[in-house]
Amino acid sequence: MIRKILILIFIFTVAFIECKKNSKSSNQEFKLIITVYVDNVPMPGIDVTVGYIEFSRAAGGGTRKEEVVKTNKEGKVLYTLNFITPDTQYLCRAWNPFTKNWSPYRQANALSGMTKKENFYFSSQKK
Repeated sequence: MIRKILILIFIFTVAFIECKKNSKSSNQEFKLIITVYVDNVPMPGIDVTVGYIEFSRAAGGGTRKEEVVKTNKEGKVLYTLNFITPDTQYLCRAWNPFTKNWSPYRQANALSGMTKKENFYFSSQKK
């Protein structure tokens, strides 16, 4: 009986140490490249909202963070997301200067080590 108790204590100790190791090294990185095109030409100076939603089952909710940035001279936004939980999604949208509205959000899972490209296309022509 004592032997079984000692074996269980050993197993739980090893599992606890492994969990601690994994929690420290679980910071993951995801890169998002957003390009905004107007009439098929990359446009600098366009507002883009980028951010993430990090879900937490333990907390019963999640964290959402967004920021508005402008496209660079190549019409791009380069966004790096460092996240901890695997249940993290990126989100982005772009400002259409012709309709004066935000595009719908684009949202998907952020996978560690992945680079994702999102392109937004706007037309200057009135429809």
